[in-house]
Amino acid sequence: MKLRTVAVTASLLICLGLVWHREAAGAPGSANQPQDPRALVDRLYTVAGQMPIRDMIVEMECSDASPDTGNLVSTGKDKTYYKFPNKLRIDSVIRDPGGPMDGRQVITIRDGTNAWHFVSTGQYPVKKAPDPPSPTLNLPYNLQRYPEDNARKYELAGSQTIDGVATRSVKITNPHDPQDVRIVHIDVQRNVPLRLEMQIPGDKGGAPIKKRVDYKDIRRLDDGRYMPFMLEIYENDRLQKVRVYSGVKVNVGLQDSLFQPMSGLMR
Repeated sequence: MKLRTVAVTASLLICLGLVWHREAAGAPGSANQPQDPRALVDRLYTVAGQMPIRDMIVEMECSDASPDTGNLVSTGKDKTYYKFPNKLRIDSVIRDPGGPMDGRQVITIRDGTNAWHFVSTGQYPVKKAPDPPSPTLNLPYNLQRYPEDNARKYELAGSQTIDGVATRSVKITNPHDPQDVRIVHIDVQRNVPLRLEMQIPGDKGGAPIKKRVDYKDIRRLDDGRYMPFMLEIYENDRLQKVRVYSGVKVNVGLQDSLFQPMSGLMR
């Protein structure tokens, strides 16, 4: 009986050890687990016990490279509202000392189909155009999503150390346009990107444009998820924009009416 008890106990411990090993190997963020590239991207900004981001409000300070000197200058403040999958509203206050737009409010609304631009001097749009199926770079990667993104192909592209942090790299390609390539470098421990590299097709058959976003100042929000608070945006390896977040709120329950341009937009 004692031998049987010992054997049963040993078998139970082995089984428990195997279960623990499987669970540990499959846990999100485990550095040793086999990684599915699409799952790595879809898991960005998630945390156990919290729903994925369905809406977000971000307040940010904007700086852009001067066309004359190339130096960064403050260009204003944005308050950006996002709602899954691609609704976007940007309330901007322009900073342009001595210029005609200094202090003016500009509002941009994108609803996935159309894009409108308003200025604070009137209630009708100064510009209306189709919404390009291209996410803003002022928000972290893979929040805005368009139907065209479903056709993209995902593959692992090795690893890279960025600012002392080991990342997993995912290459995302467009099967309909070989010039349209993105590589996102993900900190799998915190489910946050540290860098995005993009090759965008040039206009009228021109050379492709290279863009890069470095995500810095990674902070933990109140609900436990991680978010970058500074974005450096490069074009052809030259720093063009810096966005510094002063406030981030997620899953606050934004209403669709916020993204309807002709419904009491200007007050």
